[in-house]
Formats: sequence, structure tokens, C-alpha cells
Amino acid sequence: MRVSQAFSQSLKMLMVIAICASTTGCQYLKLGKTPPATKPGPQTGATSPAAAQIGGNWQVSYAVNGETRSAHMTINPSSGGFEGTGNDDADGQNFVIDTGFIAGNTIGFHKRYHVDENPNLPPIVYDGTFEMVSNPSYKGPYMHGTYKLDPGNGQVVAQGDWDAQKVDAQQAAGTGGPPQPQQPPPVVVDPSKPPDLSGKWNAGYEYEFKTFHSRMFLEQDGTKITGHGADNNTNESYQITGVYTFPNIKIIHKYPVLKLSKGKTKPARNLEFRGKVEVVNEPEYQGPRMVGKNIGGGDWMAEEVR
Repeated sequence: MRVSQAFSQSLKMLMVIAICASTTGCQYLKLGKTPPATKPGPQTGATSPAAAQIGGNWQVSYAVNGETRSAHMTINPSSGGFEGTGNDDADGQNFVIDTGFIAGNTIGFHKRYHVDENPNLPPIVYDGTFEMVSNPSYKGPYMHGTYKLDPGNGQVVAQGDWDAQKVDAQQAAGTGGPPQPQQPPPVVVDPSKPPDLSGKWNAGYEYEFKTFHSRMFLEQDGTKITGHGADNNTNESYQITGVYTFPNIKIIHKYPVLKLSKGKTKPARNLEFRGKVEVVNEPEYQGPRMVGKNIGGGDWMAEEVR
């Protein structure tokens, strides 16, 4: 099942705008897939993969109000964890990294701006997971998770997803802007082989005469689909359940009760998507694509972040 060519092209452009900086190219990094048998198990101390690989130069991407921004940072291990410094690619604003910790495959740190001018500003808290990945575009240490800024009154004023991969010293130094991403050569995929849907996805859908853009993190276990995601337009998060029998797919976004201002709430609700999974080999994208209709009759489409 395919949406019209006009909608497909329009949706693709909107997705690209939502995840790319207009002058620097796409910055969001690919979520690496590691076979379960090779994923590092729970480890602690200096011998864990994170502790051994954390030091060095990193390129970071993080989502802010549906837009993706990038930064570079240099991390130095310490006896109690790690610390470092960095700068945002768009405006060169400096920041420091402190309170870094490693516990098994769990990683976290604080990012602070304007430390000298105002040392009491609340930190941006980064939490996530460390893993080793290997894919056509990148092989090496990889971190990903969520961040939030809490001024201390219990009300989070900013939050989003982030990920990071290691770069060499020349890329980290830069020339006043972020390094241009290197496009891997096209990889021809078998259209007859049922693809595994585990990974990170960009999605777009029409609902109640509006177009929404969304990011999803899916896990496939046989025919069972689970995961989570968030709509970029509203920043509403949801849990995902679904059933996948190639080529048929059904996923349900389960939105919890949302607290609004002045004591008002938005009730919990489910949004169901049905469609087909197809494998495409196009110049700009090779891989699985989900296309179909949602319960409201609107078109939807999702492509894996490659």
C-alpha cells in the first residue's frame, strides 16, 4: 500500500527539515544495531566497555523542539567517572561536562553553560546507555538517551533525545562549523526478505487535518512490536505496542493522561496505525519503509534512521 507520490515526497521533505540543520546537513546519528548475543552484559568498574572507551572526542546530536542540533565535546576519564569541555556547532557556545558516571552500560553526565558568569545555573542532565556498534556508516563506541533541564522546582522546562559517536581529533577541532557528514555508499537490500524493525524511526502522519512528525524507537521480538516515541509537534510521548507479520504491520500509540495548565488535563488515548512494510532501494534511502492509514483515515509513513 503506497501513499500518493505527492504526499510521499512532501512528507519526506518535512521529515528531513525536522531532523536536519538547514546549512549543515543531517546531524542525527544512526542508532546502531548490535545482535543480542554480542551486546555487553552488566559490568562495573574500570573494565566496563564504557569506562575503557569514554575518553576522547565525541560528536553529539540532540533534539530541541523538533529540531536537531549538534555539538562536539572532549571527555577526560577521572577516578570517579569523567569530565570534559565542548562547544555547540551552530554558535560556538562553550559548555563544560561534569558529574560524569559509568555504571555497567548506563552512563550519565551534567552539561553546564555560563559556568564562570553564573555557577549556580541548573545543569542539563543527560542520562543514557553506552554500547559498541558496527554498521556501514559507523563502527565504534556509541551513546544515546534522553536529557532534561529541571530548574529545581520540579517542573522540567526542556527535554529531548540525544546520541553521540566518537570522531577523530581533526573533526573535533573543526573549522568554525560541524564536519560534513560522509554519505555511505548505497547498500542494496533484499526486498523479499522480511526486515527486522528494531531501531530508530522517523514517521509522519495525517490526523484531524493536521500533519504530525514523530520519532519512534521500536523493538521487535518475533511478531511482537514494543517501544516508545514522541510527536515533535506537541512533544507528547507515547508507548508502542503492535503486531508484525510481514508485510502487514499494526502499531498502536498509547498516550497517557497529559496535564495541562490551570489544572486541566488531556485524557489518555490510543492511535492505531495499519499498513504494509516494504523494502526499498532508492537513491536517497535503502531499507524498510512502513506505509498505510491510521484509524482516522489519514496517511502515514515511517522510515528507519539509517
